[in-house]
Amino acid sequence: MNTHGEIMPVLAGGTGTAVRLFLATLAAIGAYVGVGIAHVTPERSITLSARTVPAEVAAAPAVGIVSVAALDAGTGCDRSYRVQSVVPPAPGGVSYGWTLQRWSTGERAWQSYLVTSGGFAGDARTLRWDPRVVANPGWYRAVLAVEGDTYRSEKFEVSC
Repeated sequence: MNTHGEIMPVLAGGTGTAVRLFLATLAAIGAYVGVGIAHVTPERSITLSARTVPAEVAAAPAVGIVSVAALDAGTGCDRSYRVQSVVPPAPGGVSYGWTLQRWSTGERAWQSYLVTSGGFAGDARTLRWDPRVVANPGWYRAVLAVEGDTYRSEKFEVSC
């Protein structure tokens, strides 16, 4: 059954916004559930050598390494980034969540800035996420939570 031809006209119409809002709601629910699970499961700290990889490089980092690269300079204080990592397969599929964290000088702690989640079944995959930071300079890091493991990038500065 080819649904591609049937879905595209719907997304091109006014329902495209409703679909995007529905998907955003699902992502928020997934992030909320993921946060609840994270509090139950003890967090393992893993020291990784994160490195910046130019966005035009097709090769992804190794399993467990989270790389961050600026996609473009943007205008003013509008920056987009490519965050990526490789995740091995797991029996029954893999659930994962990306979080872009921002350092709070007032709280002296990392706080969630953007969150998204997903999953897949099958072979190992390169996960890519393109978060966007608008008018919020500071220190950031990307966090990938996969089946109870947490992987972090090195911190990077967003400035205007």
